[in-house]
Amino acid sequence: MLGPVETKHDATHFKGAEYGSNNTGKLTAICEGLLWTNTHENANPIAIYYDSKYAAKITTEEYTADNNEYLAATARNLLQKALTKRKLDLNTSKDIVMIPVTTQRTNWRTKALKENAAEQLKNGIT
Repeated sequence: MLGPVETKHDATHFKGAEYGSNNTGKLTAICEGLLWTNTHENANPIAIYYDSKYAAKITTEEYTADNNEYLAATARNLLQKALTKRKLDLNTSKDIVMIPVTTQRTNWRTKALKENAAEQLKNGIT
């Protein structure tokens, strides 16, 4: 999924961000990865790679959110649900946002998203 952080409470992709920022974008990306994990039924383990220590630690409750508490709660709830379904690891990386561990790996790379986001949005691809 590509696009801006959704801040409208009645929007389809609203995850809880009160405003768009780098941190809310990265936390929303983790939420999207966890949501994908929760809606794709299989028992394969999954690894979510992040490039924001802040977003990951908010998700795992190692940090407390001072802002965007609803977004933080959404991330934590999605993580707890995902952990009941399959083995899940959060790992750090500079480039990779998410890699599902399946027989055919799919990579979403931050750099590629930045380079292709405008073109994909222009063509209606999400």
